[in-house]
Amino acid sequence: MIPTTDATAALPGHSHSTKRPATAIDAPSDAPSDLPPKRPRRSLKATTVDGLAAWTGVGEGDFAYHPNVFSAHECVDLTDRLAEDIGVYPPRMTFQAPSGKVVEHPRDRKHYGEDDGRGNVAHFQYSPSQTRPFPIPPDSALRRVQRRVHGEIAGFGANTLMVNRYDELRGHIGAHRDTGRGLRTNMPIVGVSFGAVRELKLTYRPDKRYLKQHPEAAGMQKAPVVVALQPGSVYVLGPRTNRVWKHEVLCANPKRHGDAARGYRTSVTLRAVEPNAVPG
Repeated sequence: MIPTTDATAALPGHSHSTKRPATAIDAPSDAPSDLPPKRPRRSLKATTVDGLAAWTGVGEGDFAYHPNVFSAHECVDLTDRLAEDIGVYPPRMTFQAPSGKVVEHPRDRKHYGEDDGRGNVAHFQYSPSQTRPFPIPPDSALRRVQRRVHGEIAGFGANTLMVNRYDELRGHIGAHRDTGRGLRTNMPIVGVSFGAVRELKLTYRPDKRYLKQHPEAAGMQKAPVVVALQPGSVYVLGPRTNRVWKHEVLCANPKRHGDAARGYRTSVTLRAVEPNAVPG
């Protein structure tokens, strides 16, 4: 069973916690005390993990990464089954580039949620323009993934699933934190990876509410963390890390991961939303 997201076991060769030590950037001693913290001249180098071994205690201590939760055979089978079950993806969302050009997001996505039997489907809504979710099909690959994750992570009950299919090489998602309507704040976000290797990057960026509660954090730095998401792996992004660190999936990196980075990546992201997030 996957440990809870409060696990703090470290990899061999690392300290008790895999968090990089924070560096306080203080104002000069002769400066007035109300001056903002001095900005560092150079950012810290990222800690990169190959994703071949488990890694826990990252971020605020509640991020964990676990490889080989699904076997190689299961990965091939589930990737094929997901393609069959999902069929056609909805039209891609678009955004306006700085140049003014309207650009498609470089990935397909489809939302699913639990049906309460009365036509109400659990809905994680992070954009007013996103499509309404589909009911999770019975006896589907999505159900297999959901059951496995529920069996591995004690106390976690996801009622929404989002499938992303990332384009070969250029497919990615920018730095963000999950703040959609109805997201249960005491539950983690869980990601399952199939297909090509992609890198997940965590960057220390506390939100405004956190900085108001912890003003000392404004003058701190923590090195980014990059984890190579291997096929069959599961990451657990706890609520504290989601609040204080932004996460993103980078474009493919064949230079670092070779042919394993080529091709499409399919991911299933599982979330728990509050009952009042189920539209009638």
